[in-house]
Amino acid sequence: MIGKILAVWLVSAGMAVGQTATTPVAAASTGAASTAAAPAAATTIAPAAPTNAYSFDVVSIRQNVSPMQRDMGMPQFGPTADGYRMTNMSIGMVIMTAYVPQTPGSAFYSEAQVKGAPDWFDRERYDIEARISDEDRAEWQKPESQKVMLQAMLQAMLAERCKLTVHREVKEVAVYSLVVAKDGPKFKETDTTVDHPDGMKLPWGGVMAFSNGAMSFYGATMASFASMMSSFGNGGRPIQDKTGLTGK
Repeated sequence: MIGKILAVWLVSAGMAVGQTATTPVAAASTGAASTAAAPAAATTIAPAAPTNAYSFDVVSIRQNVSPMQRDMGMPQFGPTADGYRMTNMSIGMVIMTAYVPQTPGSAFYSEAQVKGAPDWFDRERYDIEARISDEDRAEWQKPESQKVMLQAMLQAMLAERCKLTVHREVKEVAVYSLVVAKDGPKFKETDTTVDHPDGMKLPWGGVMAFSNGAMSFYGATMASFASMMSSFGNGGRPIQDKTGLTGK
């Protein structure tokens, strides 16, 4: 199976610290595709240029140096009504969200799909507050438009504030496929009239919550769920959403 690897170079990410500018789940298939050797010369694919040069109107990026990080509650990262917020999380989560794999059923990259990151990539914690302009507000309210706008805005923010440069390489890797069991899913779509419990808000909608050692997802798409599972290890294998389920 051909997968996408995101190669990252952080030229001067430290400059972002302290700056402010105005400016139930489906069955998972364990019959993964066989592993193949990577091509001798990896193919480089330039990230697609957004149709519009979207960018945040106001951005604040600050390193979270609180000695009580573990007591700050569930980290948050994702779009808000008027922009993007990340609390007590690594800059890696922003990068993995900004550059989405060109593979169906993927909501964002997993750490195993990113190479060239420095050792502090998933260790140091940051708080980000970003707001869109009034001119972009109407378009931002459209879910499909927001996806495109958020990726473009995060890419612009990383390039401008962190001097980030990236390229994509194609590599054949073993994967797991998230599929529906033969007798169908054992769950129903989310009831939009019921409030979700508090938890980590996922970038493309939904909440991940922890209780008594168990992890639950509410209002999440299968693509978002598969991507979150990919970030938890799995021997380095990405998990691709092959359920065909489009609801939450």
